[in-house]
Amino acid sequence: MMAGAAGAAAVLLLVLSVRSHLTRQRTQQYERVKQELAEAEKKRPLYRQMRPTSQHAAGLGQGRTELARTLCLLDGRAASQ
Repeated sequence: MMAGAAGAAAVLLLVLSVRSHLTRQRTQQYERVKQELAEAEKKRPLYRQMRPTSQHAAGLGQGRTELARTLCLLDGRAASQ
């Protein structure tokens, strides 16, 4: 009878320690993600500022390509692209 109670107590102790370990692991992961989110929030205004700038720059590059094609056609040469 005593052996059965000791075995049950050991299993209970094992289950509680595993639960504690998993809870601690999950809490650490949550804190890391929360810290990364805080860092991203700090950089958010910069991202918002750079996004339209990069879209504008991409549009300028496309315009130059179209201008070069038009000039080549006007010169009578075949467009390179």
